[in-house]
Amino acid sequence: MPSEGGADADRESDPLSSGGDLMCRQDYTAHSRRSIMARSASPQLAASLEVPEGTALLVIENIVYDQYDVPIELSIESISGEAHQFSFDVFSNS
Repeated sequence: MPSEGGADADRESDPLSSGGDLMCRQDYTAHSRRSIMARSASPQLAASLEVPEGTALLVIENIVYDQYDVPIELSIESISGEAHQFSFDVFSNS
């Protein structure tokens, strides 16, 4: 059942909604920095991903900043590059 505030209020109370998602829905000015790098799987990460220790992984780090340039969200993904493809569209603001 939707809360009194409607769908947006439901999203704001959803613990799985990310800060970046909420900012986009509320028209805040924000930005994020995404870095992609290669790393070797540590023993703990290798066990979690079920790959051999030392396997080359792609690590994607994303930091979302609010309108005051304060970081509000950090996500770090470690993935095996064997079956992934990344595509990027780059736009200019000028």
